[in-house]
Amino acid sequence: MRLTPLRLLYVDDETDLLHLVRTGLRDNPEIEVLTAASAHEALELLERQPVDVVLSDYSMPRMNGLDLLSEVRRRHGNVPFILFTGRGSEEVVIEALNGRADLFIRKQPDIGALLDELVPRLHAIVARHRSEQERSRIEARYHAIFDHLDRGLVLYDSADGAIWANASSLAYLGSGIEGSTPEDLAGRLVPEERVRFLELVESVRTGEPSASDRFHLADGCGSLAEFTLKGIMPGQLLLEIEDVEAQEALKVQSREMERTLAHLGSTLRQQVERNTMVVRGLAEQLSRNITDRRDRALIERIVTANEEIRSTIAYALRNRDRPADQGRYRPLLPIIRQAARAAGMPVHGCVVEVPDLSVTLDTWLERVLHHLFSEALRTGATDLHLTAEHDGSGSLVIRYTERRKDDPAGVFEQGQERLPVLRKLLEDCPMTVVGRTVPGGVGFDLVVPPDRYRFENTG
Repeated sequence: MRLTPLRLLYVDDETDLLHLVRTGLRDNPEIEVLTAASAHEALELLERQPVDVVLSDYSMPRMNGLDLLSEVRRRHGNVPFILFTGRGSEEVVIEALNGRADLFIRKQPDIGALLDELVPRLHAIVARHRSEQERSRIEARYHAIFDHLDRGLVLYDSADGAIWANASSLAYLGSGIEGSTPEDLAGRLVPEERVRFLELVESVRTGEPSASDRFHLADGCGSLAEFTLKGIMPGQLLLEIEDVEAQEALKVQSREMERTLAHLGSTLRQQVERNTMVVRGLAEQLSRNITDRRDRALIERIVTANEEIRSTIAYALRNRDRPADQGRYRPLLPIIRQAARAAGMPVHGCVVEVPDLSVTLDTWLERVLHHLFSEALRTGATDLHLTAEHDGSGSLVIRYTERRKDDPAGVFEQGQERLPVLRKLLEDCPMTVVGRTVPGGVGFDLVVPPDRYRFENTG
């Protein structure tokens, strides 16, 4: 893979030098050279496109190299900047370094030797700059994560005391943590607990990987916290602070919410069952008085949608407490049986012939099978059959088939109308569903990807 070349902007009012440097680096595939004959031209170019490093002459009319450095720092932050001059004044060197120039190079008569010296320095400066940028991004990301934790974190160094604390720890302990030691924190506890806290600190410092205990702050209100100290590297301790009272309050709120949701779920289920029964009854009354085939088909679609709503809500309420653990394998046969029981399938109502295997898409698979079983029962299917086998690509194909002995007209078309519903159920799932032509009935293939199932070891 070809790497993107380093982009160098060389600024100099001497056109001969611009040409020599550009020509000298022309054959180097690792460096792309842009040139500017003045500081103003360089600033305009920087507004149009980014560069990796700026190499600028010091002595230029109207705006010299130090002025350009100052303006680049103001507009573009820490872009690597090298000052290039024939003057040997120490004052210029000091001023360049004070202006945060990355390097100071004196011009040489031998341009070839100068470029041989310059090229590795360019790469080193740019590599260091990119490394610092990446480190800053990582630090910002982790600080953002840790600052939003619901527990306090304080990092102690044996030489410098507390060197970092997140927002939760400051909210609990207040300001003034920086530079403090664990012994200073002991002084903020109620007197009878200070010795116990110091013993906890000493146990971690002398070899224990971690230690925890509960302590009260001597802040007038006796706040109770769980303190956990961990030795993360030689000379550093990490203190975790968990507000026990706040956690207990959250647990109480969570239990109240669970009770409320359970009540709402029960009420919702009753309302849905009552309303779906009303819709079903009205549809039956209408169908007795309507002979037009298209109107009867429309009523049948209303009934189908009504049953789908009832089935979906019943499934969601029944599984609302199940964890969404898609990495856990579950045997296929119990998933099929659970979906059949939930749909009200009678014992031996479906012939199942599947090998001994497990899948990780259990929630989606159970829901799709539940829908298929519910629809089969509603439309009077008499022969249901489930098998599972490999296809040519290594995927698992679960074949579902249903037939009716009386084979009424339009059964297959009616069954095919389920396909969009099934695909909607699998919208965010790697498993797919395909319709299949079955004489006198309907069929669907559920395709499970190779990485979502495994055969059990029956040896």
